[in-house]
Amino acid sequence: MNLLERNKQITHYCSVLRTVARKIHRAQGASAQYEDVMECFDEALRQSGASYTSGVWLPDKVGGVSMNCGLLVDLVIEDKVAVLLDTDKSANRKLDQEARLCFERRDFDGVIAVMLYEELFCRRFTRRTCPGLSSGKAGMTKKCTRQAS
Repeated sequence: MNLLERNKQITHYCSVLRTVARKIHRAQGASAQYEDVMECFDEALRQSGASYTSGVWLPDKVGGVSMNCGLLVDLVIEDKVAVLLDTDKSANRKLDQEARLCFERRDFDGVIAVMLYEELFCRRFTRRTCPGLSSGKAGMTKKCTRQAS
């Protein structure tokens, strides 16, 4: 799959999740519960025919050894797109940092971050637009041009 096809796929999944999140946000606003949102995401992805896995652990590694700490990704779609969901603003998650960790620890094509607070935010990251992700050149980093979706 080429870069254009991968970006279209990420955009499609972002659109599916954003549509569901919008419906939930209209109905429940900031009181939306994580479990309810995940259940709705599950149903939407099932209906779209996408294969996905909930609760994927990306462990920290030290010298090639997996440690008992790391990052829990809420959903992984088609084994190539990570989804990070946050329904609790007080938890103060740093989703841009978590997106970077997703790219560093696994070969994801994209990361979708959905934040359901008083307002709804849905952002997608690619390797090119993820803040703090090394571009492969020493001392260079790609600047974030996060796209509000």
